[in-house]
Amino acid sequence: MSIMKKIYILSAICIIIVIGFITIVTFFKQKEKKENTVNQNSNNIIENSIPDTFQKSKIDEIKQDLGYNNTDEAIYEIKKEYDGREVIVIKPNIQYKVAMAGAIKNGKPEFSEIDGLLEQAPNKSGIWIEKNSRKEFVEILQKYTNCSYTIDEDGYLVQEQKDTSNEIDNNIKKAISNKKNYSICINSVAYLIDEVTGNIEEYPFEEIDPEQSFELFETENASLYVITSNTYKRVNYKNIIEEVLNNMII
Repeated sequence: MSIMKKIYILSAICIIIVIGFITIVTFFKQKEKKENTVNQNSNNIIENSIPDTFQKSKIDEIKQDLGYNNTDEAIYEIKKEYDGREVIVIKPNIQYKVAMAGAIKNGKPEFSEIDGLLEQAPNKSGIWIEKNSRKEFVEILQKYTNCSYTIDEDGYLVQEQKDTSNEIDNNIKKAISNKKNYSICINSVAYLIDEVTGNIEEYPFEEIDPEQSFELFETENASLYVITSNTYKRVNYKNIIEEVLNNMII
């Protein structure tokens, strides 16, 4: 074999090795970028405030005692039970964001899409009805109220007041006039972050308890009521509406 031929073969081998090395490096960089993007998306729904050293240590201690395997302390806060025992729960504002994203999507949201979904969330005071629940909710009100109701183009409940309004009508008027945002979704499930794993999960509250009226998620000046679909016909919608409104105007 000539020297030139050997040089060509060695050059070809070197080129193959370099290309292979570049391909491997590129693959792992893309993988790392993707993982960082997912982590960044999950962090976007978390408050900017990070637990101080003492609180972080306390949360870690409680997590270990409970056997929680989620490593993100920033999503937790410490609560005291009636007996003085300290427990950790997902911060209410984070649960609200996840639940609202799930209501808007009408399915389990991924961390990566929560910010986009929340762009469709209501941002004004009043009673906002989730898109897929509007027709049914107005029909429910027609059964138990004397006033007429419509949904405006932004999804908010509009009341046409009458002299013959009943107690439910009056409480709806009070809720609408409050400087808070109330959102209503009719569904048999809600979506939340599991306290043990830190993953977003579907919570089939109606299947677990057919007599449960609703799941409530709250943040500052905003509340989301996920009202049961009443698949099993175990609850009365009049009672549910009264309970929800009483909760709103307390």
